[in-house]
This record gives sequence, structure tokens and C-alpha cells, in this order.
Amino acid sequence: MRNIQHTHALEMLSNDRYNISEIAYKIGFKDPQYFSRCFRMRFGLSPRKYRQQNILLHDSHNNSFLNQVNKTIEDKLTIEDYDLNLFAKDMMMSKSTLYRRIKNATGYSPCEYIRRERINNAYKLLNNSRLDLLDVANAVGFRDVKYFSRCFKDVFGKYPSQVIKERQRFLDTIEIYPFNEIKLGCCIQHG
Repeated sequence: MRNIQHTHALEMLSNDRYNISEIAYKIGFKDPQYFSRCFRMRFGLSPRKYRQQNILLHDSHNNSFLNQVNKTIEDKLTIEDYDLNLFAKDMMMSKSTLYRRIKNATGYSPCEYIRRERINNAYKLLNNSRLDLLDVANAVGFRDVKYFSRCFKDVFGKYPSQVIKERQRFLDTIEIYPFNEIKLGCCIQHG
């Protein structure tokens, strides 16, 4: 019976979906510390150490995890009230497991990571569209433009209004010097 429990424990530890306590309860232990002692006696290392070694071996799994995280965030980008509870539910894991995995993979808490992804998407929108500041903030899930601007400056070191001005200066230069009037002598091939 214990061999079957340990086999299930190894499988559950390898995918990092559950924390140690959740694994202990799921495989039939009533006390997570007792589970850890039994695991250590059987395998010579604690469940936590086993997981750390296993995670180091599976960095590609981290990349697929981050791809899944980014896809989930992108799908919920416009929802301002998208918080850790909803995020954990969408990722089908506990809040503590989601927090730990994102923190290990990115160095940011899930809320910080969501905010950074929103700001990165805002930067793309500011550079690649003619949307104004309010529209961009709303498109990435911010209702308060002042808070959005502050978060943006924390990430990029400049305010979004500065990015809009830079974009406008660039577009003005293109309008002053249309492409068909620019001499491209170096690109013309002589036949």
C-alpha cells in the first residue's frame, strides 16, 4: 500500500500542481509531516528536495507553464478585477501553488506578473496603434489612467504620454518625407 502511495506522490511532485500538504492528503496521509518523514525514509530526501531537483531537470516544463500563464493572462487582459483567485481557478491550481510556481519562474508574484504583462501589452498598443491613453489603459484592464501611468513608468522608465509623443513625432516625420520621395539609390539594381 505504501509503495502505491509513494508512486502517486512521485507523480504528483513531478508536475508541481499541488503543494506538499495537498499531496499528503490526496494520497491518504492525515499528517503532512508524517508523509514527509515516510518519504524521506523511503527515498533519502524530503519531498521538497525531490521537487526542487525534479524542477531543475524540467526547465522546458517551466517554459510551457509560462506559455500557459501568458495565454491565460492575454485572454483575460481587459478584465480589471482579474485577481489571484480567478487566475488560480483558470490555471486549475491552488493559489499557493500558482504563487510559488510563478515566483520561481519569473521572480514576480502573480499579481505583479499580471500587471507587467498588461503594461507590456500597453506598450505594444501605444507603439502600433493610434489609440489614445485612455483607450490603451482600458484595453489592458486599467480604469484609472493615473495608476496606469505610474505602473507604466515603473516598468519602462517613462510615462505612456511620452511614448505617444515619440510615436507622433515619428509619424510626423513620415508625413513630411513620404516614402516615395525618399531616394533609395543604393537599393536600385541596374540591369
